[in-house]
Amino acid sequence: MLAIDTLVRYSLATSLAYVSPDRLAAGQTEYAQRLSPQLLFSEQCTVDELSASCTVFAGVDRPDDCVVAFRGSTALRNYASMFNLRLVPSRIGGEGKVHAGYQEASLRLYERLAPILERRSAAAAGRLVFVGHSYGGGTATMCARLHAAANQGALGAVSEVVTFAGPRVGDAAFASSFDAALGEQATTNLYHDLDPVLAQNQPLWDALGFVHAGRTAAWSKMPWLACSGPCGNPPHQKPARLRRAALWPREESPDHLEAEGSLRRRSGACPRSRLV
Repeated sequence: MLAIDTLVRYSLATSLAYVSPDRLAAGQTEYAQRLSPQLLFSEQCTVDELSASCTVFAGVDRPDDCVVAFRGSTALRNYASMFNLRLVPSRIGGEGKVHAGYQEASLRLYERLAPILERRSAAAAGRLVFVGHSYGGGTATMCARLHAAANQGALGAVSEVVTFAGPRVGDAAFASSFDAALGEQATTNLYHDLDPVLAQNQPLWDALGFVHAGRTAAWSKMPWLACSGPCGNPPHQKPARLRRAALWPREESPDHLEAEGSLRRRSGACPRSRLV
């Protein structure tokens, strides 16, 4: 289960993956200030020719903890990767076939990310989490698999993967081997059932044989809170203003891009609350 405050933290990190490193280093954006009690910007990796990028954050109270947030699409080059829909043999570990465009972008991006994670692995034993929005959900998923493979499939090499409106990146055989490598409960794909982009893509994914790894959860259909103590929120009931809220990490539109605007405004929720 995901704690509400944890999900808000991942949301903020994923939003900040769209921000340039100089602005992140200055720590002057609203989201960076909100995230700073838990996570601080460390560094950013970018493959310019593919417009693929991820941002590394380190824990404040637990410096060994690390969240890697993968940026969604920002340029036509991202769409060139997304539209390269061929299923090709996996080169990122495991069995089955994967999305050709996402695989290419993820292999290139992980080349930049791997040395950072290797430095961390030498000295740290904290949690390592991969998160991403949309296109970034695809690269987050594949880079998590690459990191598990680089660690010889050691269960727990990646603690958690959370995607917001992320794509399916492989076939059923790949999804099965992915879950076997990372653990069946390690990956959560969050979506909103009013998201027009996902509604458009799902029939195509079905026809081509793409399957989500991990578990999927519709934000709009989740019981709101399962709380072990009083928090001022009715258990198992969504506040009215959240019932049709979208969950994705940018706020330009009400569905695919807005995402966690409403969730982030709930960041004062009881820390014992859980999404179930």
